[in-house]
Amino acid sequence: MRYLTHHDFMPSVYAMYKKNGKNRKISEKVLSMWAKSQNHNLFGSKEIFTSRQTANGENRIRHCRKYNLSDGCRLITIFNQDTHVFVFLGSHDECDDWIEKNRHISFDKILLGTDNNNIVQNESTLSIHKSNSTILNAPKNIINDFKQNREEIELYAAFIKYDSGISSDTTKDGWKYAKSSFLEKDCIEVKNIINIVAHQINRRRSKDALVLAKNLEDFLTFMSAKLYYINNLGILSNNTFH
Repeated sequence: MRYLTHHDFMPSVYAMYKKNGKNRKISEKVLSMWAKSQNHNLFGSKEIFTSRQTANGENRIRHCRKYNLSDGCRLITIFNQDTHVFVFLGSHDECDDWIEKNRHISFDKILLGTDNNNIVQNESTLSIHKSNSTILNAPKNIINDFKQNREEIELYAAFIKYDSGISSDTTKDGWKYAKSSFLEKDCIEVKNIINIVAHQINRRRSKDALVLAKNLEDFLTFMSAKLYYINNLGILSNNTFH
């Protein structure tokens, strides 16, 4: 099975997250589903898609699946043969609008709209090009992967209410800034959380320690994404910057 990400997906998850309240929990659940799909060698389809599909299905787009979430929200995916694409998250009306705008879209066009396709360059990718033209020499698949990685970092940072520590600068200065932020801020933050957890356990406040441990898990996910970003930016810096 191959799981892909349409360029409308991450912005829709972030938009849902910014609504706060129950919507924030919905966005976190869907992001968890997506994260599992990126490790599909460890998780089966039933473990990834933990919500049921809507009873009526969807006829306006071939191969479309809609998953029921709480408060009338829906997750839209496209599934055909061995490929499953995460497409859009939104309220009932938002999903209906997305489907109407893309009515009868072919599966091939859906694939062209995924971040995994070398042809696609959405607005986020173009903004990277405008910020520094030197990465134009990099292969398009590397640029697309770099762009998706940036979106993940911003999304994770929003979840944990933390500064991402990255900038739009794609030069060596941007790489140095991200690396410095990781070493001087992110690592210290992890150490502080661990120290607080140890303090709470010593004071027999295990419930509070468990909450912080969950926060630490989220933070480590953020750090992993950021390390991948630093590595990618370093590769771009060594191979394409002049």
